[in-house]
Amino acid sequence: MKTNKQIARAILAFTMLGLAGSANAALQTRGEYMIYDDSTNLTWLKNPTFASNGTYDDGFNPGDGRMTYASAVSWVSQLTVANTDDGGSVGGWRLPNPIANTVWGGSDLAQLIHGSLGNPIGATLNFGPFSTPPLGFGWLGSQYELPPGAENSSSILTVEGWLVQEPGQAWPPSLVWGYTTNGNFTGPASPSSEGYAWAVRDGDVLAIPEPEVYASMLVGIVLVGVAARRRKQTAPAQFL
Repeated sequence: MKTNKQIARAILAFTMLGLAGSANAALQTRGEYMIYDDSTNLTWLKNPTFASNGTYDDGFNPGDGRMTYASAVSWVSQLTVANTDDGGSVGGWRLPNPIANTVWGGSDLAQLIHGSLGNPIGATLNFGPFSTPPLGFGWLGSQYELPPGAENSSSILTVEGWLVQEPGQAWPPSLVWGYTTNGNFTGPASPSSEGYAWAVRDGDVLAIPEPEVYASMLVGIVLVGVAARRRKQTAPAQFL
């Protein structure tokens, strides 16, 4: 009977450990280069300027990770990242969405910075396990649609990440969404400007068993324990 109780206690502890691991929302390291956010089911690159010094880094200062919008889209679409946990490679990357389907609203970047990282709006930003992005703005993966009647305005993100209004100047022919950590907001930017490309992908790169899988494993453990107990009880006595 004591053995059965020990098995039951071990099973309960194993169950609680597995379920707790699947229920806690946290930023979890994935290899050397990636971090998984299980509150949004997104995997981010640790370094917002991962593209620095590469062929797509076509900004004014090569090496700072800033690039034009076209280069950012091209770079992220062909990106593969080494998964140092299993020796494989990870693709499927994209630029952050300008509108995220979360309680925070705003962009994927806004959700990460103010939701998952817990930075109050207007406060000095803490990027936790991530590298701090450079001064300026990050590209978001969508064209900016001009509001009706706004054709003669020109409030636009600068390379330094400020939204500058220049009365009398017309909008550029096309605009793209950007997110600036200077003022913690999303705004339009000229595609020929320079922004960093903080790559993100949907889902986790680590296969984690669901609670149902834990349950199936526990059933197997119980059956093995019961069978072993019965064999011990019914084994014939042997006399030497």
